[in-house]
Amino acid sequence: MEVLNIQKATLIGHSLGGAIGIKFCLNLPDKVECLGLVNTGAKLGVNPELLSMLRKDFRKASAAGLETILGKSEEADEIRHLITEEMLKTKPAIGLADFEACNRFDSREKLSQIRKPTLIIGGTEDLLTPPWFQHYLHQKIVNSKLRMIEGAGHFSMIEKPEKLNVILSEFLEKHI
Repeated sequence: MEVLNIQKATLIGHSLGGAIGIKFCLNLPDKVECLGLVNTGAKLGVNPELLSMLRKDFRKASAAGLETILGKSEEADEIRHLITEEMLKTKPAIGLADFEACNRFDSREKLSQIRKPTLIIGGTEDLLTPPWFQHYLHQKIVNSKLRMIEGAGHFSMIEKPEKLNVILSEFLEKHI
């Protein structure tokens, strides 16, 4: 932002990207115009068994895990193999580092300090960051709006892109 001489930005992040947005907003609130949090939470702990499996054989554990994180819809069925293919292209060390970062992330104690207009979007079928994660964010962030996408899993922007884009566009039109 400094290099590009950007004074304030609208940050929108999915999952770990949402965690980064939360952390950025807490550390540099004057640089944030508004915040969009998609399929994320205040704490992103990873199941210890999954983390152990990922450490042993990242590709095998990823392929098995990806079968369960999409919603139960036609869209999910159509894209499940595409997401799996893309995830398996990820270098195991990088993918594992992402899961380790998620496991360490916890903003619960400071979350109520966020005062920026915040849009929270979740999928009703998300098993990684289930709906109660988004409800918790909404309870703790004073100036927030919560929208849930029916039938979407963890990748709501791929599973239900039209719905997500409408929700996002409405929010951005109002706040930027």
